[in-house]
Formats: sequence, structure tokens, C-alpha cells
Amino acid sequence: MSNGRDFDSEREQREWDAQESALRAERAGSVAGDDVDVAQYRVIARALRTPQFDAIPRDFAAEMAARALRDARLANESFEVWLGRGLVALLLLAGAVALRVYGGESSLGFSFSVPDAAALNVQAVVGWSLAVAACVGISSLFAFAGKR
Repeated sequence: MSNGRDFDSEREQREWDAQESALRAERAGSVAGDDVDVAQYRVIARALRTPQFDAIPRDFAAEMAARALRDARLANESFEVWLGRGLVALLLLAGAVALRVYGGESSLGFSFSVPDAAALNVQAVVGWSLAVAACVGISSLFAFAGKR
């Protein structure tokens, strides 16, 4: 902190004097003068003298705890949503397999056979579908693990 005597330049001395004059004038409550620098420093001195801090509400801790609990519940709900979707997909797959295995030829005339010429195309579609499903599943797992 400077004591007003050890300035390197005249500009620093004028700056110091303007700050001190503004501080004294603000404390005394006197009328603003013609000096622009003093007027600017008076605004700063007034702002520092009357800080505008908002008080923390009485139930701040309870609100923060409730917010943290709500956020944790939302994270668990997103896991439950994905788990529900997976179970529905598994149920649909199990139903299709059961229909194929136990339905036989009496399943309303549906034919699940594929002509020999289209077998290669079906295999390619099934292979790419499994590859895309695996990519989506792995990326979803990484995204879910990244949130935790």
C-alpha cells in the first residue's frame, strides 16, 4: 500500500490524489466538484461503501438438499426408462421367437420362409442391423457411464 510519497511518476501522484479526494468527499457527503476523475472515483467509493449483497435465505440448505435429491431421482428415472425400453424390446423378441417355435403352420397362414435368391440380402440386412444396434448400444452405455 502506498503512503502517498513513493510514486514513480506524476500521473500516479495525480491518480492517488483523485482517489483520496473522492474518498474524503464521499465520506463527508459534500457536493461533487468539477474534476471528472474525482467524480468517477466517488462512484466507485459509493459502490464499495454500500455493497448490495443478497442475504442467503433461511432454508437455503434444505433447498439445496431437495434439489440434489431431485437431480439424483431424475438420473435414476432415466436409467429406469432405458431399462423399461430394453425389457419391452426383449419381450417383443421373445414373443417373435415363441410365435416361430410354437406357432408352426397354424399361425394364420403367415410364412416366415425366405426365398433362396433373397437369403443373401436378408443375411446382409440382418448383419448390418445387428452392427448398428451394437454401435447404438455401446454408445448409449458410454453416454450413460459418462453422466455418472
